[in-house]
Amino acid sequence: MQKPTTIALVIPYFGKFPDYLSYFLETCAFNKNIDFWFFCDNPWSGAKHTAPNVRVIPMTLLEFNVLATNKLGVEVALANAYKLCDLKPMYGRVFEDYLRPYQFWGFCDVDILLGDTSKILTAKLLDDFDIISAHALYLSGPFSLFRNTQLVNDLFQKSADVGRVISDPRVLLFDEAGNALPHLWAGHDIADFKADIESMTHLLKNPLKCALRVNFAGFITERVVEELTWQAGELHDEAGREVFVFHYIVYKNRFDFGVLPNDFKAGQPFYFYKSGLHTGAAWRKHWLRLGSLLHNTTRRAVRKLRSYVGSR
Repeated sequence: MQKPTTIALVIPYFGKFPDYLSYFLETCAFNKNIDFWFFCDNPWSGAKHTAPNVRVIPMTLLEFNVLATNKLGVEVALANAYKLCDLKPMYGRVFEDYLRPYQFWGFCDVDILLGDTSKILTAKLLDDFDIISAHALYLSGPFSLFRNTQLVNDLFQKSADVGRVISDPRVLLFDEAGNALPHLWAGHDIADFKADIESMTHLLKNPLKCALRVNFAGFITERVVEELTWQAGELHDEAGREVFVFHYIVYKNRFDFGVLPNDFKAGQPFYFYKSGLHTGAAWRKHWLRLGSLLHNTTRRAVRKLRSYVGSR
């Protein structure tokens, strides 16, 4: 009998966990086909529960810089955690000591909800491809997988701009498509214009630099019409269509987005609306938007007060 393919997702996270983390972890718990590796500097007690397939390694941003410098052979001196986006394709090399047992490694964000990924990450898909992107047009920063081989793990080094990507303090979106992203959204081909950097998507779509088997699979969703329901490991929209990876980046920074305090309950169905996440009866969504507005208004006022006091 063939041994199941093993997958590890790498998630360095430095700073305070977001309020919605427990919902992400709940969806992780039901995806037993994947191990989730957190490297973080904050108390894990902030999460409501830890699933057996979630591994937590204490690490500071400074310690990450030291590790990445040693593994990549060039100085890495990230000043903020957001710059990690540019280094995501390098995780196979940076975290190689943790990834040796796995056939695939990948990266994902925590502002996602997972459905039953075993239905899409099938043995055939994993056999047929070396790199799998959740997005149909470019390498997906929120969720992508890489076969754990030296050839795949070193692919980032073929970019003519990899040195600048590492040293430039700005986020250049190397993990996706750099400044080509809006052009791809508009329906253009990545080769139609000159980009600021040779991103990972540029590499993957250039047969002179990449002969790997790449699948831009398109199983990520980033918009919702009304709501999503998560229950027992499956995620569905209001029409009953199954969703496998939902990335809510366009909603999470809205002023009326949030989660109800002490609302999360492990093992219970929960719901996503444009105004946030909640468990329990559906009518609670009406309290969600009001609660999010009050919470975010108070938080903004406190930040302004602290800034005012600190400037005096």
